Amino acid sequence: NYCIIAMYGNTLDNVWFLVSDNARVNKAVANLCEKPLIGCHSHLVNIELKSYFESDNVITKIEKVHKLMVKLSNNNALGTLKKISKLKPIVRNDTRWSSTYNMIERYIELAFCLTARNFENTNIDDSMFLTDIEHQEIIQLKKFLVKFSAVNITLQKEDLDMLQARMLLDGIIHENNEMATRLSTNADIVHNKHFNNGIIEILENNTIANKNELDAMKSF
Repeated sequence: NYCIIAMYGNTLDNVWFLVSDNARVNKAVANLCEKPLIGCHSHLVNIELKSYFESDNVITKIEKVHKLMVKLSNNNALGTLKKISKLKPIVRNDTRWSSTYNMIERYIELAFCLTARNFENTNIDDSMFLTDIEHQEIIQLKKFLVKFSAVNITLQKEDLDMLQARMLLDGIIHENNEMATRLSTNADIVHNKHFNNGIIEILENNTIANKNELDAMKSF
């Protein structure tokens, strides 16, 4: 990092803060540089939802849809699916939560044709198809995730400031209080709480009243 800064004829004295996701290595770099880190808000949402997906009452539903989509991607079943629908199956990956949302959305789009009768000559076992109850649970899960998808898209906007991003996260917490563990301003994952809160305070009120936040913002 020091070498890169030097390539541009600068030193760490020219750096006020760092911006990245909230990974430990980035926090370690910020500590080494003795600079505050502004963590990616979208990354916070991603981490929170990945944790939500891993809960016992959710992972079972997601895994069943995932296994069905994997089977539908095989040549034997895919050929049958192409005769019924122009849509292709989507499988999830562990990198971004949005892939799980996309998979669920695609499952619901294909659900009308996903019956054991339509695929009786393929390698998909009858037990792999969702029951009516499981199908309704997936529909409810998608409804729950829709608002997160909208928030995630908004967080990618280049003209979004930290106050607006904070308001989006506060909206999630208001409806899902248990998510405050990672999404609140004082969450442990936030690298420099006083610095982050100080920026938000300035954007909202054009001043800072809290001494700790004021000290954190002294470089400005």
